[in-house]
Amino acid sequence: MINDTVKLELRGDIQIDVFSEAVRHFSELVVALSKDIAGQDTIEWELDTLEYGSPAVLTWQGHSDDVDIIENVVGAVETIGQKLEQGSAIPYGEQIRTIAHNLARIPNGKIDTLLLGSSQLISQITSESLSNLDTRFQPSEINSFGQVIGIAETVSSRQGNVVTIYDELFEKAVRCYFQEGQEDLMRNMWGKRVVITGNITRDAFSGRPRTIRDISDVRFLQEPDEDRFLSLRGVLTYQKGDETSETIVRRFRDAF
Repeated sequence: MINDTVKLELRGDIQIDVFSEAVRHFSELVVALSKDIAGQDTIEWELDTLEYGSPAVLTWQGHSDDVDIIENVVGAVETIGQKLEQGSAIPYGEQIRTIAHNLARIPNGKIDTLLLGSSQLISQITSESLSNLDTRFQPSEINSFGQVIGIAETVSSRQGNVVTIYDELFEKAVRCYFQEGQEDLMRNMWGKRVVITGNITRDAFSGRPRTIRDISDVRFLQEPDEDRFLSLRGVLTYQKGDETSETIVRRFRDAF
């Protein structure tokens, strides 16, 4: 299921001016994160849910040709919600931190709780969360030289030489940016299992690779033979009267 929806919820005595302020900061946060993460790519956010009363609920759904970019922005909103709930440092630049802190100031006595996140992960922010808030900067990404293994899904030259691979470890798309003159490395990659070496930008918390630049090598991996298991043989010989493998495993299991 695609995680493409961001959510804001207010609980308490909700006045129209406070709700309007919360929606404004929420909008500023989503737009700023979209610009920071999507770059030149465009995400269109449309109203998905609006519920009045207490709780008051607002959800937006993102639309883009690149679904992974939407999920990255939604994931960033989830992260900020978690950090505000914990009172931890916001792992983004000054503009985004300021907007997030303004949103965290909405719970003021009349508003008991502000919930921020997505349809899959939501965090609760109270006035107590703000009192413990860490306003220091914490990077959201780290860079290191390394390798990523995955299946090449798309090869494009519309906005530079870009190959998108599907990372085997995290099962997410990784954008690989090739320089001019590296077209030979890109050839015949589509649908192939490859190892790409270069400067990898990773999520600072999960370690998930997002992009690879300064690519120095591409290596093609041989696809495993689906019938390879048929050639497997046992290590120990079996003679009539010996215990079966099932009996041996059961005996060792029952010993513990």
